[in-house]
Amino acid sequence: MVALALLHAPTADPSTVTWRAPTTCPAPAAFTGAIARYLGRGSAAEYRDMDVAVVEDGDAFVLSLSFATADGARVRQTLRDPDCGVVVDAAALKVAFALDPEATTRVLEAEAQPEAEPMPQPEPETVPQPETVPQPEAEPEPRPTPVPPSDAVPAPEPAPPAEPPPSARCAPGVREPRPCIGLDADAGVGIGPLPRATPIVGAALSLLGSRWAIGVGAEHWFAATARLDGDDASARVRLTSGHALGCGRLGGPNVELPVCGGVELGSLFGGGRGLDVPQDDRLFWAAARVDVRGAWTPIDRLAIFAQLGLSVPFRSYRFHVNGDARIHEAAPVAFRAALGAQFRLF
Repeated sequence: MVALALLHAPTADPSTVTWRAPTTCPAPAAFTGAIARYLGRGSAAEYRDMDVAVVEDGDAFVLSLSFATADGARVRQTLRDPDCGVVVDAAALKVAFALDPEATTRVLEAEAQPEAEPMPQPEPETVPQPETVPQPEAEPEPRPTPVPPSDAVPAPEPAPPAEPPPSARCAPGVREPRPCIGLDADAGVGIGPLPRATPIVGAALSLLGSRWAIGVGAEHWFAATARLDGDDASARVRLTSGHALGCGRLGGPNVELPVCGGVELGSLFGGGRGLDVPQDDRLFWAAARVDVRGAWTPIDRLAIFAQLGLSVPFRSYRFHVNGDARIHEAAPVAFRAALGAQFRLF
């Protein structure tokens, strides 16, 4: 990513514009050159803090444009077209109109109106005269005034600033100079390792690339009670674990569908109650894990997500009391569902 700096439109330097676009799109020099062409040589308009992001959305290119004028006003536009060259040129015209509408209108009128060719002047008719009677020479007809063509294209009126679109930063398919950082917090419900369904809370830290993500996190399953039939004995069972996941990021700028896989390690704890001799047991928990998440990005630094996941323990987990009396056995598959938010840093 290049640094942002003040630009003079007629001599704009593309290295000072933050530019993110597929390789099939024009270079940033073509974009800043088009701005300078639309403003013309006589304009001293300036812009600051220019940010341009182009992403492919199906069979079209979506361009998100953001910049500040010399007086500090913030302008944001979103353009869409199947041709990336067309959408980049249209964005340059939007910038020029926002900076200097009068200069841009003059340039468009000059480009749209061809030079009118003067109408040929008819030669005066020569009237034969009798030899004996001299006649004055006919005066030439006045030269017609060139009429501009009626089909000249009028310059379009500058469009009002559009509502700012959600940012494309950190979105799948957008290449950033370095990975973004995601901080997750979620809460939900799970069933399988404990005697019944129980609430879950979790947190995670992730690195987000264009089409990938890796992360680590922690999760706590609140305790549930298991009871021994025909006996006062019971056990409070809870699970605390950490996980490491790798993900593939599918989707576009505002909606994405990460699919993740990895492992989780932790402690499955059972505390005996109603026993002659108090008995606690702690088992090492290890399982393979798969998560599927649907995320929506309403603003540039926040994603709201819903997540479904399952874990398959690598072995069976059982708790016994009073010798061989089995009071609880974890299910062979654990299921979880959660809602959460991801805060993104870039």
